[in-house]
Amino acid sequence: MDMTTRITIFSGYNHPSQHRKIELLADMPDFDILHILPAESGKPSGTYPSANGQRHYRTRELPLHSLGLAGDPHRIFHWPPSFQLRQFQPHIIQCEYEQEGILAAEVALARQVLARHSKLILNSAQNLLRPRRLAVRAIGAFTLRAADHVSCWSEEAIQVLRAEGYHRSVNIMPIMGTDTRCFYPKPSVSLRRQMGIQSSFVAGCVGRLVPEKGISALLRAAKYLYPVISVLVIGDGPARDELQMLAAHLGIQDQCRFIGAQPYDRLPDYFNALDVLVLPSLTTRVWKEQFGRVLIEAMACGVPVIGSDSGAIPEVIGEAGLIFPEGDARALADCLRRLIDSPELRMDLTQRGIARVQAYYTQERIAQQTLEVYQRLLSKEAS
Repeated sequence: MDMTTRITIFSGYNHPSQHRKIELLADMPDFDILHILPAESGKPSGTYPSANGQRHYRTRELPLHSLGLAGDPHRIFHWPPSFQLRQFQPHIIQCEYEQEGILAAEVALARQVLARHSKLILNSAQNLLRPRRLAVRAIGAFTLRAADHVSCWSEEAIQVLRAEGYHRSVNIMPIMGTDTRCFYPKPSVSLRRQMGIQSSFVAGCVGRLVPEKGISALLRAAKYLYPVISVLVIGDGPARDELQMLAAHLGIQDQCRFIGAQPYDRLPDYFNALDVLVLPSLTTRVWKEQFGRVLIEAMACGVPVIGSDSGAIPEVIGEAGLIFPEGDARALADCLRRLIDSPELRMDLTQRGIARVQAYYTQERIAQQTLEVYQRLLSKEAS
């Protein structure tokens, strides 16, 4: 009897370190994994070694299209939908795209038609019951009826699912962890020198420069601490010019560096150039911070973190960092001052952050949690 468990995973990974979870799952001797990715993902269709090199898994790149607004993750879909479900007949289908999106509905429909006995795992980061159009509500209702399990990014995301009437199996798990082979503490003095940073204390933020990321609060907080602190802004977006003008208005432009978006491979170096990583996100009517991957990447590098109380940030940080009320620049300045004045606190948070990542957020830990979900679903099927 063939005891192989066939698994089809849909994801949008675009960097080698993000594939680590799949490689670890492929180590399992009784798993046959087909990983479906967007074309030009950097992992062309083919066969690849598992993490220990003793087994393998397959990838299949498919064209990705967008219905209407380009870049909206809810509007993307694969076409043609050459998922090989009829031929492969997976025991488990895992779709790591947002469960209210077209692609999740596409996968759920394909499974219903071509592989009805497969267990379907969906993903949800949605932590706010926001106003939604009829089409979005209909897609969400369809995918949740189809799902056997939903992996949620936070406790609030579970609460939203329950409010929407989903009462089957859930767990709290981001779709990927941090690859600690890339993100780890290392010296960064030369990088600071290259950027012309003179201050002994550097606060940084990493991400898209949009109003809801709250970066203006970090600049205003830096004004209270000028000239003791420098600010490093890594990322780009429509709010960049406005933020640079704000820095000039506050008179701190000589202590601020806006260096634009950086290749993912370089991020560990920039994290290690910081004394603290700040994620000052702001809640809006339709969004609040759903996870904050930069937090776990910074913690893995041994960098203390400060976050606002928006969405999942306090849940991700736990006892490994400091929290301030979103939008409160004075409170953020007080948090920064505590770190500036106390090397002992910085060291304590460094150790707590590394330990928290190891306990909850490495790729190895996420792979283990994923395996546990598979085992629970398969054991229910067997019983």
